[in-house]
Amino acid sequence: MNISTLISIDGGKGLRSGFFILILFLSLIGVSDLKGQDRGILRGFVADSVSGEVLPYANVFINELNKGVNTDFRGYFIMAALPINRRLSITISYVGYKSMRQTIRIDPGENEVTEIRAELAPLGIQMRTIEKIESKYAKENATDLSLQKLAMRDLETLPKSVELDIFRSLQSLPGVQSGGDVSARYYVRGSTSNENLVLLDNTPIYNPFHALGIFSVIDPDMINSIEFFKGGFGARYDGRLSSVMDII
Repeated sequence: MNISTLISIDGGKGLRSGFFILILFLSLIGVSDLKGQDRGILRGFVADSVSGEVLPYANVFINELNKGVNTDFRGYFIMAALPINRRLSITISYVGYKSMRQTIRIDPGENEVTEIRAELAPLGIQMRTIEKIESKYAKENATDLSLQKLAMRDLETLPKSVELDIFRSLQSLPGVQSGGDVSARYYVRGSTSNENLVLLDNTPIYNPFHALGIFSVIDPDMINSIEFFKGGFGARYDGRLSSVMDII
């Protein structure tokens, strides 16, 4: 039995219906392929316009589609399923840089990718002026082992003879030796008394003794504090080998 015999038997109705279903199926496949070709891919790279350094995790946003992505650690990004033959406004932003906005059009065609390269300009941020006034303060972890600071109230608690004398009071400190019971001269680390530098408000006192070395020339009532270096001291205290007494 051939095809003509089948057509003559059912009047051709079955064959015509099968042919119609086949045409409809092919049409649906063609429409789906056309819809798949209506989408494109956008790929881009974001970098610094001055140094050319990549900008990782920058923001890329398409306003019309309300869709956005971030660049990877190498500065690249990719966006798929974008409509073709349509003008799209893309905004690229990064913290500390001026945002860039440009209009793009996705190229039609199968397996075609639209590529862009964005170079953002650094944005200068004007900050409020900050003024720092220098102030001297003692460091908590300072290692000035040879420095001993004495206030006036500390001098009053040190041993004294008839009246308060600075040099005689210092002779009771560790590492300081006296030249005798009637002498105000003091010796530090075995050096002679003329190797001790005495400063009064940063002014050197070359002969700090009077009355044949029995008393000092410094009036205790005018003293605020004393910085006494019995060991190593800074280079600004030059000219002596033994100790430094900075009287304020």
